[in-house]
Amino acid sequence: MVSFISFTFTNTNMEKQLSVCIPTFNRKNKLKLVVDSICSQVSGIENEVEICISDNASTDGTSDYLDEVKKNSPIGIIINRNKKNLGMDANILNAFNLATGRYMWLLGDDDQVVKGTLKKLIDFLKEIKDDNIALVYLKVYGNSKNTISSGEPNWITSEEMVTRPNHFMSTDVIQRKVFNELDKKMVAKGLSTGYIHAWIIRLMGVRSPEVKGLHFEIPVVLGENSYTNASLVQQLRFSKVMFSIYSMFFFGNLMLPIFRKKYSIFFIKKILLSMSFPFFEMLCERVFRPVTKEFPDLRIFINIFGISGILLYIYYKIIRITPNSIANLILKISLSVIKLLKFTRNPHYEFWKEFWVKNMEKEVDTSRSFFEETM
Repeated sequence: MVSFISFTFTNTNMEKQLSVCIPTFNRKNKLKLVVDSICSQVSGIENEVEICISDNASTDGTSDYLDEVKKNSPIGIIINRNKKNLGMDANILNAFNLATGRYMWLLGDDDQVVKGTLKKLIDFLKEIKDDNIALVYLKVYGNSKNTISSGEPNWITSEEMVTRPNHFMSTDVIQRKVFNELDKKMVAKGLSTGYIHAWIIRLMGVRSPEVKGLHFEIPVVLGENSYTNASLVQQLRFSKVMFSIYSMFFFGNLMLPIFRKKYSIFFIKKILLSMSFPFFEMLCERVFRPVTKEFPDLRIFINIFGISGILLYIYYKIIRITPNSIANLILKISLSVIKLLKFTRNPHYEFWKEFWVKNMEKEVDTSRSFFEETM
């Protein structure tokens, strides 16, 4: 069983507005950039912000750098060092555990804060007087599609927190008090998902239905340049991950009357969608990428899906030899069914064609998946 530091809420008269929580592992040079991007903007707000860094047993000199930066930093830097690598999710919780601020900003160690925006964010948080504002979504510089839009321009409802949490962790600012009121056992169940931040946001929406969130409209996050991954193998892996997340969350909250009433149908749909998505992904690859560099063998399918991978592999081999016209017809019928059942936000043929054709040459494993953007 994975162990991590238990999280507690400590209320003090000197509570800071923001704790920038950075989980890190073997990224010393990139960590320097993100810390510098914060410290260079703290003039006049030194008492309003702190940096909380949890080092996941790095071996690249990160520890020495942290000792040095803590001595010379213009603001408080709180450091945790894990004796061994606990995995990303547990390290995120450890970073949260260090926080003393009113809000916690989960910031990736490969991202940075856009110059001139930190004080604006602090001022925005200081204006929030409603204790039910449990979440603030930030924007990525140069990316207008990364935040979740609600019916009103600036609000995020608890329902949206449950059904459409933001998966890009560096844009999530979470109220510490609401987070610490969550059931610890339920939070810990998200440790195996790889998306503990999204798991926490969903839990806040279910367990505290009165909470809501806001969008901060000024782009604050300077993210790494990355592209969406069109690797079939990676898409299959993420479909398995999403199936696990939806299933675990569904059964973990099923005893709550409000969950059964408001969200059970939604999660059943997502479970069914994630079960069917491997078939759909292989069909898309067949239609839109008839010539491919990827030919996953049976071992890969079994490694991802277990014994059921045999069935998926047989389907994959059949679909690869299916005539173009028939495969295209099956895909169009599948998209019609998906659209009818409202299973995904992107049920359009041209949408999927653009994705697979546009990413024709990008058949390598990366940390991002198009699957998470469409789910």
